[in-house]
Amino acid sequence: MKVKKITAVLVAFLVAITSVVLPLSDTFNSVIKTTDSAKAVTKNSAVKMPTDAIKFDSKYDKFEVLCYPEKNGFYYFNNYNDYAIKFYDVKNNTVRKVIDYNKKGFVDAFATKSKMYIITEKNVYSSSAEFYLEVFNPITEKVELTQDLSKCISVDNHMRFVTLGVDNEGRYYLVTYNYSKKDKEYSIVLLSKDFKKLSSVDIEDEVYDFCGFDSTNGNFYYEGYTNWVYWGYDHDMNALKCGNVANNKISLDDKYLDLLYQIGYTPHYNNASMLTDGSLTWTSSVYSKVKVMDSKNFNFSEDTTLPVTLSVTRTGYEEENKYYDSTGTRVVHNNKNNTTVMYINDNELAEFDSNSNKISSYKTQHPVFALFNYGDNIIAIEKDGDGNYYINNINWSQPTKITLSSYSENIKVGGSVAISATTDAILEYSFTWSSSDNSVASVTSDGKVYGNKKGTAVITMECNNGTKAECTVTVDGSFKSLGTSYKLTDSTSSNMSDNHYNVWSSVMNSYLSENEDGTLNRVENTGNGVLVEKYSADGTKLISTNTIEKELSKFGGYFLGEDNNYLVFGEENKEESDSQEVVRVVKYTKDWTRVSDYKIYGSNTYIPFEAGSLRMTELDGKLYVYTCHEMYADEKGTNHQANMLFTIDESTMKTTDSMYDVSNLGYGYVSHSLNQFIKTDGDYIYRVDHSESNSISMGGQLLSANGITISKYNKNSKSTSVLISVPKSFNIHSGNYTGASIGGFEIGSDKCIIAYAEAISKSNSNRNINLIITNTTLDKRNNVTLTNYGDDDNINCRTPQLVKVNENLFLVMWEEKNTSTGKVDTKVMTIDSNGKAVIPERTMPIRLSDCQPIFCSDNLVKWYVTDGKIATLYSINPYDIDNFHYHKYVSKVTKEPTCTEEGVRTYTCDCGDTYTESIDMIEHNYKYEIVKQPTCIEEGLGKYTCTGCGKSYTEIIYETDHDYICEVIEPTCTSEGYTLYKCKNCGDSFKVDFEDKLYHDYEYKTVKEPTCTKEGIERYTCTVCGDTGTYKISPTGHSYSTSILFATPLLNGRVTKECWKCGKVISDKILYKASNIKIANATYNGKTQKPKATVKTSKNTLLKNNQDYVVVYPKNSKNVGRYKAKVDFIGYYMNYAYVEYNITPKSTSIKSLRGLSRGIQVNLKLQKTQTTGYQIQYSTSSKFKNAKTVTVKNNVSTKKITKLLGKKKYFVRVRTYKTTKYSGMNYNIYSSWSSVKTVTTKR
Repeated sequence: MKVKKITAVLVAFLVAITSVVLPLSDTFNSVIKTTDSAKAVTKNSAVKMPTDAIKFDSKYDKFEVLCYPEKNGFYYFNNYNDYAIKFYDVKNNTVRKVIDYNKKGFVDAFATKSKMYIITEKNVYSSSAEFYLEVFNPITEKVELTQDLSKCISVDNHMRFVTLGVDNEGRYYLVTYNYSKKDKEYSIVLLSKDFKKLSSVDIEDEVYDFCGFDSTNGNFYYEGYTNWVYWGYDHDMNALKCGNVANNKISLDDKYLDLLYQIGYTPHYNNASMLTDGSLTWTSSVYSKVKVMDSKNFNFSEDTTLPVTLSVTRTGYEEENKYYDSTGTRVVHNNKNNTTVMYINDNELAEFDSNSNKISSYKTQHPVFALFNYGDNIIAIEKDGDGNYYINNINWSQPTKITLSSYSENIKVGGSVAISATTDAILEYSFTWSSSDNSVASVTSDGKVYGNKKGTAVITMECNNGTKAECTVTVDGSFKSLGTSYKLTDSTSSNMSDNHYNVWSSVMNSYLSENEDGTLNRVENTGNGVLVEKYSADGTKLISTNTIEKELSKFGGYFLGEDNNYLVFGEENKEESDSQEVVRVVKYTKDWTRVSDYKIYGSNTYIPFEAGSLRMTELDGKLYVYTCHEMYADEKGTNHQANMLFTIDESTMKTTDSMYDVSNLGYGYVSHSLNQFIKTDGDYIYRVDHSESNSISMGGQLLSANGITISKYNKNSKSTSVLISVPKSFNIHSGNYTGASIGGFEIGSDKCIIAYAEAISKSNSNRNINLIITNTTLDKRNNVTLTNYGDDDNINCRTPQLVKVNENLFLVMWEEKNTSTGKVDTKVMTIDSNGKAVIPERTMPIRLSDCQPIFCSDNLVKWYVTDGKIATLYSINPYDIDNFHYHKYVSKVTKEPTCTEEGVRTYTCDCGDTYTESIDMIEHNYKYEIVKQPTCIEEGLGKYTCTGCGKSYTEIIYETDHDYICEVIEPTCTSEGYTLYKCKNCGDSFKVDFEDKLYHDYEYKTVKEPTCTKEGIERYTCTVCGDTGTYKISPTGHSYSTSILFATPLLNGRVTKECWKCGKVISDKILYKASNIKIANATYNGKTQKPKATVKTSKNTLLKNNQDYVVVYPKNSKNVGRYKAKVDFIGYYMNYAYVEYNITPKSTSIKSLRGLSRGIQVNLKLQKTQTTGYQIQYSTSSKFKNAKTVTVKNNVSTKKITKLLGKKKYFVRVRTYKTTKYSGMNYNIYSSWSSVKTVTTKR
């Protein structure tokens, strides 16, 4: 049955989180890896369990647990090859069998907190079928009750019991299956504690297992079949479903809560359960998720969203062929701490508080097979790769003491120190690190402290239970580096403010990079190629300059790798050809010698780099090129835009991975992607996109979003095997406009920091600056507002720049334009990895550009800006932003230019810094004279002489034009006409405007007439010039006519073809008379029949029906009798003929023959339809020579024939006949003879 899904939302922490659009159907998504925590002092205490204590290798296995700490152990039912209730002694590590069910026909088992329930069956699907429910009491270790279920529920030979559950009131929930029903073969039957039927409900879909019962609202949860339609295809799924019992009446809803696994692909036992605090937890291998829901606040019939309080993604959950390595959700409520503990894979248990924060973890020796409460402790059963099981009894308690690796540290500004901690707990607890003065020293989530300025700060490490420790950090010294601005070179380009975009970004044309020796590379895309300039570290000295040819028409980007430089070029592919090169990645040495390239063809690319950017990173010898493209047109002819990635092996310059086809957000595909960023932390690749689209989801999976998306994947995985988060959604979506722009993305201290500008409102397009910060596991995010301008402020913040200084210090810069005055200010501040200000916002005398600022080895942040006149290198000290000198130059002409030498202008700052620029030479003052006059056939000469310096040069004066006289010559029938031009000075002439000769005026006269076979002659003569000649007239050819004498059934005809001019005969054909006309007899079949006619000529030539003749049959020619048909002749034939034919009765046969004394007995098979009687013919000859015939009526089935020869073999056959009238006479119409039988007479 196709059902709807209830959407899951998180309710416990929505107030603290903004922009909560996340992957799949969840509002919040935790993806767990090892977090920063204090180390435990005690090692893992897992003990190997006895061999064969547990066996679990099939989807049919069950593992039901009933804990009994009072007996130092737990009871469990495990049905793999040994159907039994067993007791495991935790203290002594022993197992004993309590009750054996091997011969009882086990059906299902269910455990509550105090008892275990078993259903058994006998003689199933028979009239003597028996079903029993047994109740096991752990106190007595005996079955305290056995109930014959046929006494409570009507049982027949078409049904059986499937599963059971028991709620907190002791009511029984029994699922039955009856295959004799046409629909709704399954039923859930509710029985009271004393086995009285309370109610029942019939359902279509199978119920697999009961998961839990909520006594506060009557909800119960179960696993059941559902048909999930995804991308138009049906999928057989196990889903989590819900029912309710009110006033002992059971009711169900057609919605499912979540998908658990796909049947036949990822089976897993016991996927949901109630926790000890009354919450419901479940695990889904479809989405690799574990969720916890507040069951008591869920109204199953009214709520359309689930009150989910925790949602965790298990990376690598239930890998292939490992479906039976675990059972249950492996989630428990920690009764001691009022928290949730779950297995998150990679041999790790994690503890989460009520705000979904991970507060502790515990490393197991092996993967966890099962997890359950054991009093105030937690038992983890572990399973190794060889199928061995281990018991681990964990006392999950919080620490009471923290020991730091140091309680006092001294560091320099820009330096760092790592502080580690241990606790007295057996668990690794997560702690909160904080600094008393963030501007002096900031601390990361893993306890690494960075010095920001001189002073003292107290670093505090605190557990959520209040236990804490402190370390005093003293920061000494400072960076005295001065932030400055220096003129690089003249520039005709302008990149000022090009980092800002309103709708979509574009590729960066300006780059600054630092070499190992501290020198700087300026790389800029220009109209003449890629400009490469090398400068000293402070930008005051130009070391070298070079221009690299652009190998394709479009520039993509530049990247300085560890060993090489890389440039990317592109080409449009308007023909959408897979053989067209669209992207080329070129590899150069550090001194810009070309090494090799990688050419990319087709790749679903219509225009590369369109409506977006291009950025690169490298890791482990691989270059990651992240950009965008307009794609091939879809079926509607639209070229959509999306992101695109190529991963290139730097040694071979071959791709190892790529992403350019249409997909959805779950695979990292973003359409539209208006800006692209890519970074790595050494293990994972992170991609950030400015995503513009309608937010669309299907089957619980987010397919597209309008906001900021982050995708993350392991460096050894495919670029489409990603974890997706949408930490920020944009509220504006008009066309491609989102009202936002992204300016920077960095990774530090296990955080992803994204700087962006966003419109104040839909009605006010001015923007504010914000940060969105997530941890690298993408499960937490925080939005930090850096500016908060309103409608009346008239300030528009442009796209920000973000620079990583160290793991916990970042520089943020942006321009602000006053929309009233047009004035532009640039703001600068530093933040830590949490977005907290280290140095508050400052206004600086600088400008920004599309050149991404870089943090250099001299501890300065540098970039350059061009304004169409000069290129300026800016540098800022991120540890001391205010330590900045802006040069204020005064200019003076120190050498005047002349017409032979440049002048010099000198710029001097009050700090003493100077630079010069050349002044163009002034123009020469030339006087002109003609040395030689030109004519119409000879050039002249002119001369220019500078009055200032005497420099001279000559120029040629071109010939003068000819003076032509025009004369028109008229055409005749023997010569062309034309116009003649002749120069009156030199005689030069030429002809133009030619006119064709006139046509002759001929008269024509026939000299000799043509015949059918011979040519004639005609003469022509011009009446103007007398030109004459003759030409041949072609023979007229024969003109044929055809005469026809039609043939009849009595007379021959003739067809003759001859020329009416000369009498020549070319064909003479005789049409022979149609003298042979027959119609075959037909056998009676109860229908009107038209037997086939055969018409032949007297020469036995077969004529054709509908060409030479047509047959007209009599109406109702159905019964046995004689009929007459008319044959009408057509074509070359005429007249008509009548032809008679018979419809004969059906034949019959001899049933048997018996020899008599000098006689025989014939037993006939009666055939009375359209039959008057039968003729029996017999003879001693097989060819029926001298045969005799006996006639009998149609009701005679046996005929004795006597007076025959004795001991003689006779041949006998029979046929039917009917007496009919035709033309006033009686006729017997006979059927065909039957097959012959033989019989021998007696004496």
